[in-house]
Amino acid sequence: MPRIRHRPASQCAGGRFRFESLPFILNVLIGLRAQRRPHEHAFLAFSVLARGVHFGMLKVVNHMAQMIVTRTRPAYQAYQLLYLGFIIAPLVAGLDKFTHFLTDWDKYLAPAVAGVLPFSTTTFMLFVGIVEIGAAALVAFRPQIGAYVVAAWLAGIVINLLLIPGYLDIALRDFGLMLGALALARLSEEFPEGAA
Repeated sequence: MPRIRHRPASQCAGGRFRFESLPFILNVLIGLRAQRRPHEHAFLAFSVLARGVHFGMLKVVNHMAQMIVTRTRPAYQAYQLLYLGFIIAPLVAGLDKFTHFLTDWDKYLAPAVAGVLPFSTTTFMLFVGIVEIGAAALVAFRPQIGAYVVAAWLAGIVINLLLIPGYLDIALRDFGLMLGALALARLSEEFPEGAA
């Protein structure tokens, strides 16, 4: 069998060593010698390929098993509920600021806050709607950040509601939502790949 020749490194493009033949690559990868017969090369190449496929299948099976174990954990299921809830709720509330289908949102702005605004309450509520839609998108794509944004936003809403007589029950509800957003932020650190 003829010897396999290769160019010196100085003659290769960019000065880097370049292999010239598949048999030489096989020799380097699996420690073959040039004196082996062609059918031995084919057999060993097939063996290397089969081992690679087997290793790849093991990785896939292992990954699937880890996903199944993760998805059956109560903590992950709680994360999924909070993740979806804090996408849907701010999105719906934000969109409804433009339609007032669910309620008249203007009444939830404290008179003390409305009195210092340079524009109308309706205009402010449209701005609130845009912020809430953006917060929903941020939770969807970056829950580790978006959940904290939603929690801070809800804290502001709670403070606003405490300034309105007769809205303490709604302030309490939004305080509970704020705690849920903080729980989502912490769980998103445990499950960084997000909800499936």
